[in-house]
Amino acid sequence: MPFRTRKPLVVTAISAAVWAMVSLVLTTGSQAGTPEDDYLSARKVQTEIVRQAEAAQTSEAELTRLEQAGRQELERRLLAVFGHGVLPTDKGEPVFEPETLYEEEIGFGSVDGLRFSVEEGQATYFYSTDGIVKAWAERRSDDSELAQALESGIPGIIKSETFMSNAVTTDAAAVDFLDLPVKTDAGVAARAFAGLLVQDAPAMPPDTLFLAVSKRGIVVAVAAQPKTVVKDPEECAAAKEDYDSPNKYTDCVSDALKASPQYSALAKEAQGLVDAVVSRLP
Repeated sequence: MPFRTRKPLVVTAISAAVWAMVSLVLTTGSQAGTPEDDYLSARKVQTEIVRQAEAAQTSEAELTRLEQAGRQELERRLLAVFGHGVLPTDKGEPVFEPETLYEEEIGFGSVDGLRFSVEEGQATYFYSTDGIVKAWAERRSDDSELAQALESGIPGIIKSETFMSNAVTTDAAAVDFLDLPVKTDAGVAARAFAGLLVQDAPAMPPDTLFLAVSKRGIVVAVAAQPKTVVKDPEECAAAKEDYDSPNKYTDCVSDALKASPQYSALAKEAQGLVDAVVSRLP
């Protein structure tokens, strides 16, 4: 967490009201409803603890302790949401998101869940739930894409670029070049597309397969490097230089890709990833 310059301490304790909220969640959380409900209730409490501690000009050391303790408590509760047999056992140790409980810092807006990085960063797997993802989207409803996606519920939310950007990374945007057709059983929502993770306007062809799946209340998002390499079409060189209209380049590459053998190869890889994810969910 970046160092904050502070005024002399005025208050060093969190309000009694917040501690009352903490006590309520910790002692009666199991009676509040499902483990998912318990998690969402605890999230509100832990975020409020940090917010009020900041407002009270609590010391930097105490703020750090509170924020870290809050994230540990939320991670514990999230693991209880998934239960046994849902999370992968072959993808290393997960990283809990959100990255921070400080509302003004980068990482606060990431989707709540557990992120796994495998194969030396060649693939990222993110696990959450329908209810937690929907709650995240509702908190971000000032985003026009999410506001529209909310009208369709989870199928709409997980198909949005905003969801993907905040699920598989915290420091870049998932840019969609081209949707890829994938099939699933009834009751399973899924989307796949070829794209890039970028921090600026895209200036290279897609090098990542993105997919999102929702099955029986579990949400999984994946960003993986495909075996199929997409070349940069020569006919798109001029569009790449048009910085005022970045969509010209992505549209040009998309059109060229649709007409190439790489399209069916990418679609086949995407279908294989979707099938693998779906088959491992309860």
